[in-house]
Parts: sequence; structure tokens; C-alpha cells
Amino acid sequence: MKLNFLFTFILAVVLSTGAFGQKTTHIVYNMSVSSDNPQMQSMQSMFEGSKMEIFANEKFCRVNLSLGSLTTTSTTVDLTAKDAVLLINSMAGKMAMKLNAEDLKKKDIEQNNLSVRLTDSVKKIAGYTCKKAILTTHDSLQLDMWYTTDLDLGELSGTPLEYDKIPGTPMEFSIQKGPITMKCTASQVDLNATTDSATFDMTIPEGYKLMSLDDLKKMGGQ
Repeated sequence: MKLNFLFTFILAVVLSTGAFGQKTTHIVYNMSVSSDNPQMQSMQSMFEGSKMEIFANEKFCRVNLSLGSLTTTSTTVDLTAKDAVLLINSMAGKMAMKLNAEDLKKKDIEQNNLSVRLTDSVKKIAGYTCKKAILTTHDSLQLDMWYTTDLDLGELSGTPLEYDKIPGTPMEFSIQKGPITMKCTASQVDLNATTDSATFDMTIPEGYKLMSLDDLKKMGGQ
């Protein structure tokens, strides 16, 4: 009887943690926002504590983004089912969006609508050797990115880090738009992070309004 109970208990644990017990990489990125504009400088305190973090393994990928006290977003992608859930908590309210394989493909195409120039510039970030790439968007915005080929996160489809033309994992990127410069740099890398069922939970929490991709684009003025 005791052996049967022990076996049942072990089986239950294995079944409940199967997808989350595998090796997961966790990266933390520190973010900063700066400006030479006095009016913008007075708003910099609103961006204090900004960061991005990513959890990635063979089955799931999750990217959490926090822009100070302004907004937080979470993108969780099921790489097997090819679908995703995006959660946004901002001053405009709490919004959620479900993405299927076709939505993810469209999102990736839009995000990769840019030109890329790979350079030979090299520097170390969080202990990893990185090379510089210069990305230019269709509206002439320049994004400087440092990436490493020594760290493989697998597929990042549907996340803010999905760049088809970058042959590695982004470790730092900076972009200037008008008087504002935003920079994001990897500060911590854990190749065997501890996760649980909540890490890749794709359930939409109570209080979030389900919206379509077009609805969100309209809110953003696109």
C-alpha cells in the first residue's frame, strides 16, 4: 500500500512538471531611458526600475517587459502549439491578446521589416563575447544591437527578441527616437533556471480585456 502510494505520488509530480522540469535559460536585461531634453529629463523617474527578462526552453518562451511605473507586458509562446498570449498592464488598462500561428508569422514579418548590417566590432556582455549589428527600420530609425553566438535560446517567434537576420542571441540594444535614447543590456544569465507551472502559464488572468491584434494597433495609432 505504501509503495503504491509512493509510486502514485512520484507519477503525479512527473506529470505535473514535465514541461517545466527541463533545462530553461533565464536572462535579465537592465533598461535605461535618457534624454537631453529638459522636459523629458523630468519624466525619467517614471522609467526607474525598467527591465526585461526572458525564460526559454525547447517548448516555451516567455518575455516580461517592465517600463518603470508606466506599463508591464508579458509574452508567453507555446513553441509546440505555435500560439501565444500577450498581457499588457498600463495606464490604459489591462489588455490581453491571443495569437495563433498565422498571427505570430505576421508579427514576425512586421518586426523583421528592416535592413541589417553585421559588423566586426566585439565586446563582452555578461561574460559573453558579442558582435555588433546595425538595424535600420523602414522609417530610418537605427537600432544598435550586440549579439552572441555562444548562447542559443532556440526559437523566439512572437517575442520582442525575434530577429531573423541576427545570427545569435541579442544581449544589448539601443535606439534613439527624437530626444529619447533607450538602452537594454543583459546583466544576468542563468542556463539552468528554476521554473514552475506559473512561469509558462498561458491562462488570461481575471480583469484583463481580450482584444485582437488590430484593436491594439488602433490604440497605438497604427
